[in-house]
Amino acid sequence: MDDRMWFHGTEAEWLDLAKTKYWRQVQSSHMAVEREFDQLDPQTVQRLAPAQFYRWLHDKYFYWKFTAANRLATTRRQLAKYLKDDPDFLQLQAIQRRLFDMDHNDAEAALAVATSVRGLGPAGGSGLLAVLFPDDFGTVDVFVVEALRKVQSLPEHDRLVRMGNQLTLREAALLIYILRRQARDLNAGFGSQHWTPRRVDMALWGAR
Repeated sequence: MDDRMWFHGTEAEWLDLAKTKYWRQVQSSHMAVEREFDQLDPQTVQRLAPAQFYRWLHDKYFYWKFTAANRLATTRRQLAKYLKDDPDFLQLQAIQRRLFDMDHNDAEAALAVATSVRGLGPAGGSGLLAVLFPDDFGTVDVFVVEALRKVQSLPEHDRLVRMGNQLTLREAALLIYILRRQARDLNAGFGSQHWTPRRVDMALWGAR
């Protein structure tokens, strides 16, 4: 990603990143869950019983987000603490309800809800929001930061340079706002409704 692509790239170039190059980088072992999430109806997750929501997080979401085996094992151990400390999943049920009742406009507050799930930090929380609500959220992590740092003319460039490997909620929220703005600009420039924060983050991943 560079200034020319970010500000002046054609829709064909953006689609090549988000629809072709992104999918080429998906591991074959994750292709099924990736395609499932790409077409996910969030109401199916909203309707899950608490134990089912736990299983969806454990079997589907954490598997999708944490592709490194050691990271998956570590985060799943955190999630599994619900089995001992909250066997009726009442805490998790409360988080599930808050996810579907929250104000999407406040990205930092939304991230606070998502990261209250055990095992999820700002990057993992942003991914959960992006899977459930792709029109309003994108996945943000150090790879997004690295990609955006190459766009020298971004007004947030100095703040991006100062970000470390562990994002804060405020930093993750800033990244989401950048993705939202870019989605709006792409739709306005192309006369389209295709672009969402999630599709912009897919394009950034495809540009790696």
